[in-house]
Amino acid sequence: ELQESKNVGRTEKMMKSGYIVRTLLVVFAQVFSIALAADPEFGNAEAHIRLASGARHWWSYQVRAGGQVHEFTGPALEIGGSVLRDSLSEIRKAAAPRLLASGVTEYRFEGVLRQHRSMRATLVFRLAPDNPVVRFRYEISSQSRKVLSRSTGRDRLEYFGVSTAGFPILREVRFSEFQEATHSFTLSERPVADKDFEDAQSLMGPLVAASNGRESLLIAYEHGSQVPDAFLEFRLTEPRRISLAAVKGNYVDGQALTGQAPWRSVWMHAGAVAGDMDALAGAYRQFILRYQSESKESRKPYIFYNTWNYQERNKWWYGKPYLE
Repeated sequence: ELQESKNVGRTEKMMKSGYIVRTLLVVFAQVFSIALAADPEFGNAEAHIRLASGARHWWSYQVRAGGQVHEFTGPALEIGGSVLRDSLSEIRKAAAPRLLASGVTEYRFEGVLRQHRSMRATLVFRLAPDNPVVRFRYEISSQSRKVLSRSTGRDRLEYFGVSTAGFPILREVRFSEFQEATHSFTLSERPVADKDFEDAQSLMGPLVAASNGRESLLIAYEHGSQVPDAFLEFRLTEPRRISLAAVKGNYVDGQALTGQAPWRSVWMHAGAVAGDMDALAGAYRQFILRYQSESKESRKPYIFYNTWNYQERNKWWYGKPYLE
C-alpha cells in the first residue's frame, strides 16, 4: 500500500508537471503568434510594405522585384518641452482596406507607443494597384494629457527619416521656384553632393530622388510654399540619412493630443523602382496625374491663356501702364 501510494504521488506530480509544461507551451505559442501577427504587410504589383513592431523604424518599403529594404522611422515630436521618439507595439488593422474613387486603396493601421502606453499612432497609406508610389500620413493621440510644445520658440518635429546609403546619385527637385524671366513657377533639379551631408545642409524640395542606376528612390511631401519660404525641409546628416522636419507653422504651441483631435501630419510620398531616375520620374508623373488626388477634374489638361507676360512687356519695355 505504501509503494502504491508513492506511485500515485509520482503520477500526480508528473501529471501536474506535464500540465505546467503544456500550459507554458500554449502561452509561448500565443505570445509567439501575437509577435508574428504584430507586423502587418501589404502591397501591390510594384511594392511591398511591412510595418515594424518594436523596431527603431515604423515601416519598410521594398520594390516587389527585389532590392534594398528602405526603413522609415516614425515622427519625433516635442511634448511638454522634451522631444519624444518611440517605437510601435501591438500594431493592428484599424479598418478594412477602403477603395477610393481614384482606384487607390487606403490602408489604416493602429499601434501603441512602446514607452508611452497612453499614446496611440495611426498610420494611413494609400497605394494604387499599378504604381510604386505610396502616399502616407500619421495621426498621434493620447489617452492622458499630452500637449505639443515649442520650448525653443521653433517647431521641433521630425516626420520621418530614411537612409540613402548605396545611392550615390541624389537630386533635389523643386516644384515652386519662381523665375522672373518667364514670370512663372518652374521645376528645377539640383544635384546633392556628399559634402552636403558632411555640412548638414537642408533642402526645401519638396522632392528628393536617389539612385544607383539599378534602383531609384524618391521621398516627397505635400505643401505649396514658395522657395525659399520653407515650412518643411529635408535635413541631411551622416551617414547619408535624410529626414523630413518642420520649419514653422506645423503645429500650435500647447496643442492637445486627444482621440477626438489627434495631431495629423501632412501627406507624404515614398516610392522606388528597379531602374534609373527616368524610370522613377515616369512612375511619379503617373502617380501625380492619376492617383494623388481623388478629384479627377483637377487632373484634366485644360489650357488657360495668361496675359501677364504681355503686361510686363508693356510696363518695362514700352513704359505703359500694366492694364493698358
